[in-house]
This record gives sequence, C-alpha cells and structure tokens, in this order.
Amino acid sequence: MSGAVRRVVSRVARTGFRAIRKTPLGRVVEHPTVDRFRSRLLQMSANDLHEALGALEASGVPAWVCGGWGVDALLGEQTRRHGDVDLLIDEASDGERRACAALALVGYAPEEEQGEAGALLTVRTILRDRSGRTIELLFFRHDPVAPEGRLAAPYLSPDAFATGEVSGRQVPCLSVHEQLRLHSDYAPVEHDRVDVERLCRRFQLPPPIEYRTT
Repeated sequence: MSGAVRRVVSRVARTGFRAIRKTPLGRVVEHPTVDRFRSRLLQMSANDLHEALGALEASGVPAWVCGGWGVDALLGEQTRRHGDVDLLIDEASDGERRACAALALVGYAPEEEQGEAGALLTVRTILRDRSGRTIELLFFRHDPVAPEGRLAAPYLSPDAFATGEVSGRQVPCLSVHEQLRLHSDYAPVEHDRVDVERLCRRFQLPPPIEYRTT
C-alpha cells in the first residue's frame, strides 16, 4: 500500500472507529474480529517505534516502551501486529510538552481524543500523524512524593524498568512484572490474553487473576 493510499484509508478508518466508540455500539470495536482488522489497517512497525524513540532521545526526553510493543521488547521478537506505540514518559520537568514537541518533529500531533489508560497508568495523551500512525504517551513519576496542588501521575520505582530488544536493537521498557500489572484490573481483549500468556510462559510467572481460566 502506497503512503498516499495508506494516509487516506487510515484517516477514514480512524474517523469511523472514533465515531462508533461514541455510540451504543462502542463495544463493537473491541470485538476480537474488529480488533484484528484494526491492527492490520493501522499498524505501527518496528521502524515507527525506533523513529519515535530516536526523536525523543535526540530531544533529551527519556521514554520507555510499554503495551504490546513493550511485551515484544521483553520477548525479544515481534509476535503480532501493533496498532499503536505506547510510551512511558516521566511527568517531571514538563515531560508531556517536551515529548509532544519532540514527536512533532517526525509528524505527530496531539489529538482531542483522550481517555483512561488503565488502573496502573491513568493519564495519557494520544498523538497521530497524517497517515494514521498512533502513539500513546502514558505518564508516571520517579519521585515518590507527589507534587502539591494537582493530580500526579502514578509513582513507579526504579525496579519497574528493564531493557528489551526490538529488531535487534535494545530499547528501554517496562519490566515483566509491571507489564503484568499494566494488563490487570480491566476486561482484557484477545490480544491482551495472548500477550500475557506469552509473557507468563517465557518468564514462568502466574497470570493475573483476570487471565486465569480455573
């Protein structure tokens, strides 16, 4: 698919998915069949991930891979298509503004669409480029003391982080235990179950309660 065609198709699909989410049929987009179609159409490649990390590194913004790509980083191989890239950013030192400015240099802009990021990481910013590539920024803080006067992002201790590998290149990412926490306390969809199963099998860990069959 050419870049021009991809941009048009992705833009139409993105608009459609967003519109459906706002209707009583919003659950349809989480159906396994629709989820697989969406990931094929709006996928983010390993090159897209490295481009984003490179832009952030060049601007002095530390970032850690989480979500689906974070799982694959821990496994050391790409195991499935990914519809977006999830990146952890420290909220300190104006982290959100600096991250958005860095990613703007490679074509990404914040979307009006926002939402809950889950039980562990509750704050997120969504960025997209003209072709429909999507990055979700999730925020945390290294400092265990929450700043006064505003709602702080969750605290993550130093042992919450690890180093993984994507396409033969090392990348900073969430640790396996934090990845399992990130996948907990919500109703998982099919790819969540597959990701958690792979992590638990590789690292010989018990699955979170949401993923247990007995």
